[in-house]
Amino acid sequence: MNKNQKLAKNMLKSRNINSSYYRIIILENMIKRESCMKASDLYELIHRNSPTISRATLYNNLLIFENSGLVEKISFGQEDVRYCINNGKSYIYFKCKKCSKVYKIENELTYFEGDMIDGHKIEKLHVIACGVCKKCLK
Repeated sequence: MNKNQKLAKNMLKSRNINSSYYRIIILENMIKRESCMKASDLYELIHRNSPTISRATLYNNLLIFENSGLVEKISFGQEDVRYCINNGKSYIYFKCKKCSKVYKIENELTYFEGDMIDGHKIEKLHVIACGVCKKCLK
């Protein structure tokens, strides 16, 4: 078992989720990529080495991960949903309108956590931003 598989197994255990083969493989691939991924891209990546995985298995496990707080579902519109591993930090999610790459930008958004805004208690804050990334600006 490699380092990412062990990390995936520990992440599942910490959320009281059974460590099935596909759950470990899904998380391992998300850890390796270190980015927010579309489910279709994640499926293609996993399917190359594990051709028996079905799309239903992937989507069902992503839903389990999302409901347990293990991953976050970030939407850039109806046609562009990405899944990111939740490490407890707040981010600005930036999507480049030229290359479509998504960047997780760590920022000091934590000062909102626990604050009240218009009578609502903020537990986590994410900001979605769109524009042109620095690579495409060159």
